[in-house]
Amino acid sequence: MEPKSQILKAARSLFAQKGFEGASIREIAAESEQNPAMISYYFGGKEGLYKAMLQDHLEKTLTEIQAIFSKDSIDQMSKELFSHEVRSMVALVTALQLDSAEFTRIMHRERVDNLPYSREIHEQMIGPVADQIEEVFAAAKKNQVIRDDLDTRVFMGFLFEGVLGYLNVNQCGLKTMKGSFEFPRDRERFIDFITQLLLGGILK
Repeated sequence: MEPKSQILKAARSLFAQKGFEGASIREIAAESEQNPAMISYYFGGKEGLYKAMLQDHLEKTLTEIQAIFSKDSIDQMSKELFSHEVRSMVALVTALQLDSAEFTRIMHRERVDNLPYSREIHEQMIGPVADQIEEVFAAAKKNQVIRDDLDTRVFMGFLFEGVLGYLNVNQCGLKTMKGSFEFPRDRERFIDFITQLLLGGILK
């Protein structure tokens, strides 16, 4: 692994454990087995490293979202295709929590500590992806697949926060909110359940 990638990996781990303020450049350098000067060389300092770490993960996630809600699907829009896209999106968000626990922990810390970095990067990068999703949903409305009054951004926000929120509660071991799902055993059953729940409120 090249030095830059090693630093990003170490930063993700330590920022998840200790937060932005708690993780030091010296600790990140030691964890990545790199000289602290290399962090300054690649990222300009801790804030630059933190932003680069967020941007690296967000770019990968947004690329996956664009692939799910592909513009190629607009001319072929059907109930079956749209349902498949929503299920793929639920699967992606589920993976963010179950397979990328460090990053979701970082995002939670951002909110608790009221840090601006994630919000800034989201506002810079997410616009084109949100517009693409709007186009796909507009095609679904035009083809009488989903309700005309559906607010796309509210729906997507509910999908993200609902799935992440439940999985966080499940993993925390709160028995009163856990339900019948055990992970990883019930992963696919959970994805199917949430997909049906979401589609039930929007399909025509």
